[in-house]
Amino acid sequence: MSYPGNFINPVDFNKIKELYDANRIDKVSRIGDLEEWHLVNADSNAHVFHIHQLDFVVTEVTVSENLNSKKYNNYDVENCTHLTGILPDGTDGYKCTLESQGYRDVINLPKNSITKIRIPFVNPFITGTFVYHCHILAHEDRGMMNNIQVVNPDGFEISGAAPTK
Repeated sequence: MSYPGNFINPVDFNKIKELYDANRIDKVSRIGDLEEWHLVNADSNAHVFHIHQLDFVVTEVTVSENLNSKKYNNYDVENCTHLTGILPDGTDGYKCTLESQGYRDVINLPKNSITKIRIPFVNPFITGTFVYHCHILAHEDRGMMNNIQVVNPDGFEISGAAPTK
């Protein structure tokens, strides 16, 4: 199954494909965009996703367990739907919508799961290059860290963020 959006690529720790490179740009985003990312954890270990400079809203999680009448990462679960072959390993799972809880910059990703987040690129002063990564240091060091570059194609004057003459 293919998943739309952006990922920290699943890492097979026995076959490291790409270690972190501070000079590589892995993702470019633009001020004014609202992006929806699908954080796919195809690994058998849990991971902790963190992004610098930005915040995101968690909207949905797809896991192996039915979370109806339960909490997920302190979120109230609105509704879960059983789907066949939805999980990264091809097994059945439950796609659960979550009640909004506000912005955050870190989220736990259970093994064999998909977590949907929305990132609003609205602050024109949050431009530049920074990282998103797994917060487990050993995972980060083994390739679970990427660079994102946020650009403002209109410049600060046109966006109304800076005074003009």
